[in-house]
Amino acid sequence: MCENPKPVCLRNAFSDVVLVIVYNYPFYSSIPELTLLYKNAFPTMMFCGPREAKNQAVETLYIHKGYFAYVCMSRAMEKHPGYVGYLLINDDVMLNYWNLIGFKRDKIWEGPKDPINFRNYSLPEKWYWWNSNWGMETCQKAFSEIWAMKERDFSGTFLIDTYQRTHPKKKLLNMKIAVDLLRENGNGTFYCFHGRSDVFYIPGKFAETFRIFSVIFYKHGSFLEIAIPTICRMLDEEENFEYIPGVYLPGRAGEPPVRKAQHFWEVYNRDLAFVHPFKLNYTVDGDLNSVILRNFIIEYSNTLSKCEAN
Repeated sequence: MCENPKPVCLRNAFSDVVLVIVYNYPFYSSIPELTLLYKNAFPTMMFCGPREAKNQAVETLYIHKGYFAYVCMSRAMEKHPGYVGYLLINDDVMLNYWNLIGFKRDKIWEGPKDPINFRNYSLPEKWYWWNSNWGMETCQKAFSEIWAMKERDFSGTFLIDTYQRTHPKKKLLNMKIAVDLLRENGNGTFYCFHGRSDVFYIPGKFAETFRIFSVIFYKHGSFLEIAIPTICRMLDEEENFEYIPGVYLPGRAGEPPVRKAQHFWEVYNRDLAFVHPFKLNYTVDGDLNSVILRNFIIEYSNTLSKCEAN
């Protein structure tokens, strides 16, 4: 495993960011461990899942196995207004937050564009979700609704930076600007985009606009990995995005790269910003991950919050 140089103090390093941790299923036993890992750097955290939790504060929303996890981001924006940004991760993401310090918090963050090849596992040639009940048709319906709204202004929404530079006196977001951005990001074509969305960051300046789009895509039942990449490309030009250096291990639920702890630890190192998935609820492998998490990663994280007095 790769070792970082001598740690610097990162206590409250993300005090202006809300960390949103989503549980696709109500397996909340890892909340105490994740709290220990992140609380020193992220004073404001919100856990979100499909059911209430005993003795734990969890925002309860209908996210349907994580398909609509983006509504957790909207809830965080509603509950915690005025933050510089909002970072969403799934509970099975191992986030090495110390590698995010240099990222610009006024930019949208996405994960890496290209997934890694791992042994004999790779992405399928045809993406299942396009033709599912939560796929392309739902995105087209959401876009059609936004298209119908494109000549109307909505009070309380924030303006996109690129538009503000060219229209400094304009104070409200016109849906036409979002539509134009989507076309620009699609090289002149209105695309529905897709991509892994277990980790993403939205600047606070886009919060109200994101919430409007989130409601629309949620109403039409659009899948997370279609809704988020498409929404982001209606907020800003893709060339302004920042891409987080992480690893998405390939494989479906239950396959070894997803289930086996040994595969996670083959690729993990402290110089990555994240690795997905990191399972804490699987029998045996989850227990092993939990032990290593407490005795290696949390211990290291704690050293980053030990600030020497000036």
